Amino acid sequence: MNGGAMLLSGLMMDKIAEERSKKWPGVVKAVLGDACNQNEEGLPPAGTCDLVTFSYSLVMIPNWKDAISNALRLLRPGGKLCVCDFTVLPQKGQWTVMQEMWKKIFAMDHVHLSDEHLKYLKV
Repeated sequence: MNGGAMLLSGLMMDKIAEERSKKWPGVVKAVLGDACNQNEEGLPPAGTCDLVTFSYSLVMIPNWKDAISNALRLLRPGGKLCVCDFTVLPQKGQWTVMQEMWKKIFAMDHVHLSDEHLKYLKV
C-alpha cells in the first residue's frame, strides 16, 4: 500500500452491512444498491478498484452476468475479482440426484445454484 490510505467500497445487500461500514469511516464505503447498475450512485470510477468481491451473493443475483461485467469494469488493470459462493459440481462426479436436491433446497431461500457460474468465471 506504500503507506497510503485504502478505501474499500462495495455494493451491500442490506442495511446491516451499511451500518457496519460506518464503524470504518474513511476506510470502508458501503453503497446500498444494484450490483448490475453501472450508474449506481456512489460507485467508484471504472478502472480504479484493486479488488471486487462477491461473498455468498452471486447466486442470489438474477442478472449475475451483468453484475460480473460491472465488477470487471470497476477493476484497474491487474485487479482481482474474488467470488466465494455456493455451487454444484457435476464435473467432480456429484450425482445428478444430489445436485437437483440441493438446487431445490437452496431455491426456497432464493439461492439459485448453477454450474454456469463456475463455467462463466473460468473463462
